[in-house]
Amino acid sequence: MVESSDDLGVVEDGSTIEVMLYDVQPGRMDDAVRAFQETFASFRPAGFTVLFAAADVAHHRLIWVHRYERGFDLGERFYLGKYPDLVHCLWAGTRYDAVAASADLPARPRASAPPPPPRTLAELADGPTVELKVYEVKQGHWVPFLEYWRRIVTLRRAAGFKVEFAVADIPGHRFVWGVSVDGDFTGQNETYLDGEDRRAANVISDHIGRFEIPKVVYLPVS
Repeated sequence: MVESSDDLGVVEDGSTIEVMLYDVQPGRMDDAVRAFQETFASFRPAGFTVLFAAADVAHHRLIWVHRYERGFDLGERFYLGKYPDLVHCLWAGTRYDAVAASADLPARPRASAPPPPPRTLAELADGPTVELKVYEVKQGHWVPFLEYWRRIVTLRRAAGFKVEFAVADIPGHRFVWGVSVDGDFTGQNETYLDGEDRRAANVISDHIGRFEIPKVVYLPVS
């Protein structure tokens, strides 16, 4: 049986969300981070928002999630090939559609002021620590997975973490979300993971086939 969005409680509001994961050429991460910021300082149409963006330095990747509001002319959507400075830093990638996993996650406001100059990777590394979580959800397990994930969100927030974003590709069995904290992520995370409630929620792993949990550098996009 195909699990529907209504059954799962995910958000189908007519918008289009795309998840972009691109491998950066060896030795080009600094160039890619600069080019990424310049690209989205230029591409800023009404109805378009970058929900989250990060550099996964350890795995040589750029990862971002963007959203087109309902009614946006998708003929004018973002096209990587128009930005050679960025595309020449990359060598492979994956793009897929997704939906927001929850209606209560904060929307990233669109800035009206001109974007600031690009910052270097070293400068951005001093920002908040973000842990990205990329899951492959087992076939037929979306309902229990999302039930336990929502419990974990409540526990994470109570422990002082911010949920940056969360999106689900239901047909592709992919789920991506990110948590951050200002301060000592490792110490706060160890305290959180030691809690009795958190250990009880660990059964979410029964519903995940494969996962990645890299620490990433947050890329601010106005």
